[in-house]
Amino acid sequence: MRPHTGARELVLALQPSSRGLAYVLFEGPQSPVMWQVKEARGRKRLSRSYEIVGALITSYEPEVIVIEDVLGSTDRQLIRRKRLQRMITSYAQGRGVDVYAYTRKDIRTCFLGTGAVTRREIAHVIAGRIHAFSRLPPERKLWKSEHRRMYLYDACALTQTYFSRDANFRSAR
Repeated sequence: MRPHTGARELVLALQPSSRGLAYVLFEGPQSPVMWQVKEARGRKRLSRSYEIVGALITSYEPEVIVIEDVLGSTDRQLIRRKRLQRMITSYAQGRGVDVYAYTRKDIRTCFLGTGAVTRREIAHVIAGRIHAFSRLPPERKLWKSEHRRMYLYDACALTQTYFSRDANFRSAR
């Protein structure tokens, strides 16, 4: 782990989805710098997502990467995401970037004080805290898939979890 210098650190949150990869780059808890949803479909979506991550790390040189921890899950549908998580962690650590993985339970715990439990409720809290994300995507209809921008809110939730836990860690030192 890198020593904290007191300067703002760049935190890159990554949220893989079935359609690609959403990312948000933060300078502080409420300071997003860049965000986007990148498409990665088809047979090579795993390698395409890995290429996107490599390009993001090279371009932005973040100090920290946060990602959803799916390694403990027994869900067979998450096989590719588990592999991608391992690949990202290995690549980032090889480049000297700290990687933090948070479970959905960790994220819910972070937002517990707000009363938000579901992804949508957490997105509402983020929309109220971070001006750049104040416009929520439309609510999902049962017959439609999730709006692609919703994954940006998932990535923001990861950074909020990191900064809340990081603040507790730093204040304990």
